[in-house]
Amino acid sequence: MDSFDQSTGFRYDPNSNTMGDADGDSEFCGILEIYVHHARNIHNICIYDNQDVYAKFSLTCNPDETLSTRIINRGGKNPEFNENLMMKLTQLDAVLKCEIWMLSRARNYLEDQLLGFSLVPISQVSGKGKVTQDHSLSSTDLFHSPAGTIKLSLSLSTSFPVKPSITPSKSSISSEVVILDRKISEVILDPAWLISSPRCLSETCCS
Repeated sequence: MDSFDQSTGFRYDPNSNTMGDADGDSEFCGILEIYVHHARNIHNICIYDNQDVYAKFSLTCNPDETLSTRIINRGGKNPEFNENLMMKLTQLDAVLKCEIWMLSRARNYLEDQLLGFSLVPISQVSGKGKVTQDHSLSSTDLFHSPAGTIKLSLSLSTSFPVKPSITPSKSSISSEVVILDRKISEVILDPAWLISSPRCLSETCCS
């Protein structure tokens, strides 16, 4: 059974005042929760041992902001991640990009190597609760070149608790005055009362 103990990445605080702040991120529209289960049959390009791998996530509309899992040492072809990430969304028609990378232990000679990637439209998740699925990885942008699969559980939350506005309540004395004035108006405007009371209204009000 997969574990949900590990968690990293962006955290949304429902008690924070940043959401909806006119000076803050007015385009904030939801939180995408990403649970990374595992990858299967990915390319193992390390020739001397099982490779160290990690997964990286971003939105195609904002590729500079990324989230990464922890590094799985000697993950090889079938790394187990079992890690939870959270990503802030600014548009619901975005596309999630998931990448699998091999960590380079000799950065002076070799950079981290991309092993495969997958694209997941957010529209496939919106309104469907938690969606768990294996996604095919490809090793090139030009055409689909199979590079294994990655299993993800995705869920989108677009509704958040709203703090109730505080409206000052009218005092009981004011309410009684309003009710009393209403009753006096009804009596004065009642034609039956005018016929049975020939005195002027001023004398009535002043007596």
